[in-house]
Amino acid sequence: MSFSESLQNLKQHGLFRELKPIQSRHHARTIINGQSYLDLASNDYLGLSRHPELMEGVKQALDDWGFGATGSRLLGGDYDVTHQLQQKMAAFVGTSHCLVFNSGYQANVGLITSIAGPGDIIFADKYVHASLLDGIRLSGASWKRFRHHDMDHLRQLLTRYRSGKKKAYILTESLFSMHADTPPLDQLVDIKRSFDAELIVDEAHAMGVLGPDGRGLSVGHDVDWVVGTFGKAWGSSGAFVACSEAGYHWLINSARSFIYSTALPPMIMAWNEAVLDRMSDWAALRSQLAENVRQVRDQFSAAGLDVWGDHHIGFLPCESVDHCCAVADQMQAKGYWMVPIRQPTVPAGQEGLRWSIHAHHRADELEEWIDDLRTVYQSTSR
Repeated sequence: MSFSESLQNLKQHGLFRELKPIQSRHHARTIINGQSYLDLASNDYLGLSRHPELMEGVKQALDDWGFGATGSRLLGGDYDVTHQLQQKMAAFVGTSHCLVFNSGYQANVGLITSIAGPGDIIFADKYVHASLLDGIRLSGASWKRFRHHDMDHLRQLLTRYRSGKKKAYILTESLFSMHADTPPLDQLVDIKRSFDAELIVDEAHAMGVLGPDGRGLSVGHDVDWVVGTFGKAWGSSGAFVACSEAGYHWLINSARSFIYSTALPPMIMAWNEAVLDRMSDWAALRSQLAENVRQVRDQFSAAGLDVWGDHHIGFLPCESVDHCCAVADQMQAKGYWMVPIRQPTVPAGQEGLRWSIHAHHRADELEEWIDDLRTVYQSTSR
């Protein structure tokens, strides 16, 4: 089948995607093709991406270092500001060391392919992010997927397949990006200890928002590898792996996505450090976000819509791909930027609408949005 035929097939099944360039974004609103929408898709949970004081600080970083990193970190793109950020992030998360990557995808792929290989085995929650699955496939390790949050199933798999393998790893997320729920970390720690495994937790959607002072949900737990990103609550770019000293040096020497990538600009590192330095200042934003989430949950319950998620990410399952796309189209027509979530992002039959609540969403905007979503969802349902 040619590319043209394959694309036509995607269109016929409602799975074709197109890029929609954003012209501008300010707090909780985004401009696309000249139209203003209530932003319910971006991951700028605290609204920091346009914070005036942070933006002013970037100007100083430009004066100090210029714009581009000009090379990979092992060649000529390593800056003192990056090391400062790494040291502070390690302390923030509660590990001894931390290594910055260019993105969450690169961090997950680089981590898994560096520490796991033939002779090892990986046990991954069924719904872990695609970047973790890609890392698993590239690693050459054996792997099994356990049912979502099903600790009994995980124990059964470990009992059956752990023996005879050199190393074992358990993979999960602290806040799942589509199902919008959290795992039982206490039980996962107990299980990994019982089976001599290492625990990897992707904190991408929790870091900066959940946990004490926004430190994520792994803090206080015996987690071996913590992955976090700066592209969400930080309103920036980049990612990190927090780990032991030995793990840090091993990643520098073996993670291909780290070794062979031009480093992020030092001005990005300066932004990320500035956000971290002021993490206590964002307490009010986290509180406002939590209040917005409570409002949304109460209103969805009152509206009779069965949504997933108790945090700033939410998901409304739809009946089919067509239903999902119809709801998204009508909500966009009403001024809400929501996009349909379809395969391969979710398995076939689990299509739906995903949203992100922001600290800068107003109560009246959220109330009107849920009202409209209920009407549209029910009117397009079979």
